[in-house]
Amino acid sequence: MKESIYKREEIKKVCEEKRGDTVTKKKENGSAFWCIFFISSMYIVSVSVACISDKFIFLFNVENPDNIKHFERFMHPMILVLNMFAGMSLWNIIYFGKRMFQKNSRSLPPLKFILLMCIPSFIDNLFTTILLYGKMLTAQSISRCLNSMMLIGNMVMCYFFLKAKFTRNNLMGAVFILIGSSIVGFAAISAKSLGETSVLGLSTTVFYYFFCNIQLVFEEYLLKGFKNIDLDPMLLVGVEGITGVVYSCGLILVGNMIPCTPIGDNNYALCAYNYIENISIAFQQIRVSPNILLYFFWHLISLALFHIVALNIIKIINSTFRSILVFVNVILVWIHSVLMGWETLKPLQVLGYSIIIIGVLVFQKIVNLIKSKEEISEINSKAKPD
Repeated sequence: MKESIYKREEIKKVCEEKRGDTVTKKKENGSAFWCIFFISSMYIVSVSVACISDKFIFLFNVENPDNIKHFERFMHPMILVLNMFAGMSLWNIIYFGKRMFQKNSRSLPPLKFILLMCIPSFIDNLFTTILLYGKMLTAQSISRCLNSMMLIGNMVMCYFFLKAKFTRNNLMGAVFILIGSSIVGFAAISAKSLGETSVLGLSTTVFYYFFCNIQLVFEEYLLKGFKNIDLDPMLLVGVEGITGVVYSCGLILVGNMIPCTPIGDNNYALCAYNYIENISIAFQQIRVSPNILLYFFWHLISLALFHIVALNIIKIINSTFRSILVFVNVILVWIHSVLMGWETLKPLQVLGYSIIIIGVLVFQKIVNLIKSKEEISEINSKAKPD
């Protein structure tokens, strides 16, 4: 009798412990979900605002008192890239300010590792400049549908360099996203809304979206690939910002010395007033239209927030998840463009973006179309009677 009482008490104790563990796990899962939801929302908002600020700067009408050809358009991608890195470098002030008030702050990485941290900013500088030139030579609708190349490139590079494994849901979601993006592009072509799209613009945009993943994969390697170094994303953004400012200043100086002749009136964007870059014309434009500085400040702050949130996403989850979030931003920017009258609403685009949304849901297993072998065996075991 006593033994049975003891057994009952032991069973009760074990059940209470298991129940407590379950409650703790639920709380942990709940807090993790809200953390991911918050940081994902911050990413989507910041990158959408940054994309819209790019658009506003390129569409800004500069006053043209001297009737200089194309003076009314602010076409200076290299200066915009410099502005982006200037915003990123501000995180150094916050990072080292935080260290001053923390008693047990993380030790700084060794010098060799800090030199490795300078590599992503070089890649970012190169590819962002290429993207901005591509955007000026490509219609917005076409540029947007090429975003699927970013996900495909990321999956390929993560598979080969980070040995990442993708489920059948991931592959099915990627297929949906690719189909949806193709429909969006077809809608633009069939409606003859290609604008100033050129072969050079298309090729540079495709090149960016596929190969910019070198930067994302390398950043994931720096954040997760070293067991003895717990790298703060804020420090990585700050170092990328400072080195990026140096790279950008060098590119602008070189661009000011290289003559450039526009090939036809549509391709004047490639040449900033007879040079690859023309800093004196840029200062003249800012002097006659100082309001553009407000857009520069908007651009700087939004991209500073975007980069810190993006690196936290890579550290907490992975770079592929960051690539998936780009499509949510794409849809928001498209809705904004339609509401602003920059684009007309096309039924095929609505269909394409709807398929992209389905693809994102399938990729993240929010909609679980294909169950894994483990999930099937678990369902079968639960279905069996005891």
